[in-house]
Amino acid sequence: MTDPHRRDVPANSAHRPGPDLRTPYPHGPFAPAGPAGGPPKELLGDVGKRLLARIVDGVLVVVVLVATVLPFVFAATALEDDGPVATALVATGIVLGLLLALVYEPWTTGRYGRTPGKRLYRLEVVRLADGGRIGHGRSWARALSGLVMGQIPFLGLLDVLWCLWDGDRQCLHDKAAGTVVVRSGPPR
Repeated sequence: MTDPHRRDVPANSAHRPGPDLRTPYPHGPFAPAGPAGGPPKELLGDVGKRLLARIVDGVLVVVVLVATVLPFVFAATALEDDGPVATALVATGIVLGLLLALVYEPWTTGRYGRTPGKRLYRLEVVRLADGGRIGHGRSWARALSGLVMGQIPFLGLLDVLWCLWDGDRQCLHDKAAGTVVVRSGPPR
């Protein structure tokens, strides 16, 4: 008989072996996984899938950037003048596009716990300590720490490679924000 109060087994279905991927941690958020905290090792996000998700997100950012900037460029060329108005139009398009590109990852991760790329590969960013949602503040801390590290020679490379040997597969920007990437269930 299934206990309806257990989070890892649906009340109206037979028990399925293996981790429950409906919640970030199979024991549910806000419960420590063990003495050291963090998710069970089998739920950690695969490094290859993280890379593929990053590529998908990069392509999406480029598409958004181009779709944002092009109308301003077309409007500037329609003026048939290389004056300050045309320059201001192009500059406005570039600034707006760059702002959208910078906001893309921290906003989607803060709002949904994942970017569209991570959603495609069934990954989610959660708090390391308890598996809960990271929210916008921690998402921005994660993104800004990665951005800052990327500006320092070799630290940006070390940041993204760190997950290859880290026990919780955290990059340095994950460590800075107290987050971890885990496998998740089907896209919500």
